[in-house]
Amino acid sequence: AMNVLLVAVHSIMTFGTVVPHIVFMPIPQITLRFWAFVVLPVSPPQELPQPHEGSAGSELSTIYSIKFYLKYSVWYDIQSYSFFTYNGKVFLMIKIYGSPASSAGRCYWLLEELGLAYQQESLNMREKEHKSPEYTELNPNGKVPCLIDGDFILWESTAINFYLVERYRPELLGRGIPERAKAMQWSIWSQVEYQKPLIDLFIQKVFVPEERRSQEIMDKAVEKILPLNEILNDALKGRDYLIQDDFTVGDLNVASVARLNLILGIDTSHLDELNRWLSTVLARDAAVRVAEMSKSF
Repeated sequence: AMNVLLVAVHSIMTFGTVVPHIVFMPIPQITLRFWAFVVLPVSPPQELPQPHEGSAGSELSTIYSIKFYLKYSVWYDIQSYSFFTYNGKVFLMIKIYGSPASSAGRCYWLLEELGLAYQQESLNMREKEHKSPEYTELNPNGKVPCLIDGDFILWESTAINFYLVERYRPELLGRGIPERAKAMQWSIWSQVEYQKPLIDLFIQKVFVPEERRSQEIMDKAVEKILPLNEILNDALKGRDYLIQDDFTVGDLNVASVARLNLILGIDTSHLDELNRWLSTVLARDAAVRVAEMSKSF
């Protein structure tokens, strides 16, 4: 009787479009979705994301997807669109392009810090999928990462991270304008100054066959890296974190670059502050989860 009643209500509300539901959905699913519409509040579509596997219950995801359909009279594939709650709101799942082992890794780290549900979209670089017309429509540079949050598209990892904290947890930016400016300063420095020589060395040691490596390039890279490590070490003297007495997005962005010292075997044994800080931030649960994810790439 409840199923019949719900189907009748649905036909009235959607101007007789019951047949697609009867054909494509089992009756118990119709019941679940209608009950959700009656009980749960409706959020506007711009506030709607999908969950990363395991981040939200499947029943909850199904409830929100059909609620969106009923409210806005738009047909959505129930299997392709699912939703999760965050701070009392409902969101459509965030998508992130690029592997955790790439420069997208800092974005994965932040997504894990925030506890947001997200969908990983891998690209086969060897097959040039990052240069495909479909992907370059999202990021015309043909590089990773790229993030989609609802209908908003953003590329460049540092910009992505500042967007995510601004939208989902502004306190990670810092407590005031000066601290937010410092978080921006160190994040930009890590990309413009710090990362390039580390990546130059990384390419030589990881991607170039040993017999073809350029000792000159490697020596120049190390020559540039050492004073940059000193700058970072000096900035950490007398403080636990870079910007304030707690972790911020500035720490995350800089640490995502500084960790390359460990991978490349750069000697930092004399840099006590750098080593203390780096071991602390890399031991965070979110950083550990992303490090584990990276092992499969």
